[in-house]
Amino acid sequence: VGYCQSMNIITALLLVYLPNEWAFWVLASICEDLVPENYGHHMIGSIVDQSTFEELLTKTLPRVASHLQSIDVQIGMITQGWFICLFIGYLPLEICLQILDMFFFLRGRMLYAVGLAVFKCYETEILNMYEADEVVV
Repeated sequence: VGYCQSMNIITALLLVYLPNEWAFWVLASICEDLVPENYGHHMIGSIVDQSTFEELLTKTLPRVASHLQSIDVQIGMITQGWFICLFIGYLPLEICLQILDMFFFLRGRMLYAVGLAVFKCYETEILNMYEADEVVV
């Protein structure tokens, strides 16, 4: 695993709460054990995550998925940052810490669940947007 975007964001949060060596090993575990495909050279895991999440969104919140498609919003353009940063910087810190706790237990499945929850929370607002540049979730 080489350096990948978002590793610095995850590392910064870990360093706030953990000694340097522990933060290093937790980051190594995330990148090498928990979701290694997301932080590899080709980031194939991230690509698969976006495709999987789009299918889940279509099945779970079909109106939202259809509406986003009708206004030419690429769902992956919204969610890729969420997933590779483990939502750090996108949601309030207290929630991000809870997401990390659950992530260590449920791994990547947790990212899908949180992503769906975010879209569900903003469903009404999204359905009332008619331009792609309005959609900043």
